[in-house]
Amino acid sequence: MWKIALFFFFLAIIWQVINKFLKLRKLEKNRTKIEERRTKPPFEEIWLRIITHRGQTFYTKANIGFTYEVVDHVLYLSTDHKIYKDDFKKAYTWFPADDPADIRQQIRGLAYVWAILHDKRISM
Repeated sequence: MWKIALFFFFLAIIWQVINKFLKLRKLEKNRTKIEERRTKPPFEEIWLRIITHRGQTFYTKANIGFTYEVVDHVLYLSTDHKIYKDDFKKAYTWFPADDPADIRQQIRGLAYVWAILHDKRISM
């Protein structure tokens, strides 16, 4: 009987060690994201890249292809959406985000904004 109790005692200790490791790993991941946000280029540089790559095909996280044109401070998507520069600016404060849902703002065309900001041609 004491062997079973000892087994569960060690099992509880192992469980606590694993949970602490997972929490530390999550904290480290969040620190890395914060550092990436601090070292990212200014938004105006990103906006110039967005303008430069107009007409090229981009893909959402769901692998939906789209193109866009830029007129003044508005992107006109091939999907008949329009997205304003201010929406990109709001989303850029959350950049990089693993998923469009991680951006906690009311942004028009969030999936498209996320796709453009995370494209290697734009974020470099």
